[in-house]
Amino acid sequence: MAENKSIIIKKIKKGHSAAHGGAWKVAYADFMTAMMAFFLLMWLLSMVVPEKRAGVEQYFKEFSLFDKQNALDVRQGGAMIPDKEKPPVPQRDELTGAAKEGSLAIQPVQIQQKIRAAVNVNLPEVKDQIFVDVTEAGVRIQLVYDEKNPMFAKGSPELTASGRKALQIIGDQLRPLPNKVVVEGHTDSINYSGGKYTNWELSTQRASSARVAMEQGGMTEDRLARVSGYAATQPLFPDDPTDGRNRRISVLVMNYVAPEGGRGLQEALGAEGQVKPKQPNIAEELNATIEQMLSAEGRTGVPAKPGDKPAAPKGGHKP
Repeated sequence: MAENKSIIIKKIKKGHSAAHGGAWKVAYADFMTAMMAFFLLMWLLSMVVPEKRAGVEQYFKEFSLFDKQNALDVRQGGAMIPDKEKPPVPQRDELTGAAKEGSLAIQPVQIQQKIRAAVNVNLPEVKDQIFVDVTEAGVRIQLVYDEKNPMFAKGSPELTASGRKALQIIGDQLRPLPNKVVVEGHTDSINYSGGKYTNWELSTQRASSARVAMEQGGMTEDRLARVSGYAATQPLFPDDPTDGRNRRISVLVMNYVAPEGGRGLQEALGAEGQVKPKQPNIAEELNATIEQMLSAEGRTGVPAKPGDKPAAPKGGHKP
């Protein structure tokens, strides 16, 4: 009987600790996904051409509306709060040879944003009358007539208080730049009967009055490349030459530092009148470049190089 006795073997299964579970795999997968996204972003940024990268940096950069001298004037009577050191603005005699031969002094987008911000802060009532566009010739600032808030007295080259202040603000913002400046006066096609001025004289003298106001704001006389009047020959609205908004002052900040003797100045001045205003959007250009690289990679498996020309921005600002 003893030989036929059943033998029962009990095996006790020990439970694993929490470390042997599967939760760590989820965390690890999240970490690897984040790392992959990070390195993919770094790779995409490394494929962007230096010019676009500089444009993106400029887009997110905080601009100073006023220089240190203006900041001291605001803080009169108290201790000056130390600011972060900024590189000094190069003077004409300190410019590098490349700059003297016609390279950009600063980015046109920076000038555009500085002017807009300064007007919005100091003279918000005329901000809708001032249009700033980037053209191939430089940054064009246009002060357009408005019946509720005119820049000049009717039929006169005399500036109103708001017009003078607006031009002084523009002169102050352009003061530290080495770029040459062109000031132009324009009128509509309406002739004032028995008036003291024809449209030619009126537009020319208004341009001169604008020049004086900008010099009062701090811009020096040697910065001027040309001051001229065009009467009604270059209307802002060609379909309606009698539109009052054709009366305007146009200030062109040229996109290069004029060399000694003015070499190349006439070529730039002659071409700028035919340039259509455009307002580039750096963020849109970067997105278009990234989409272009991703779509090319999906077709060929090879990352695409961005083209020399950025994606065309949407239509320019129209007043």
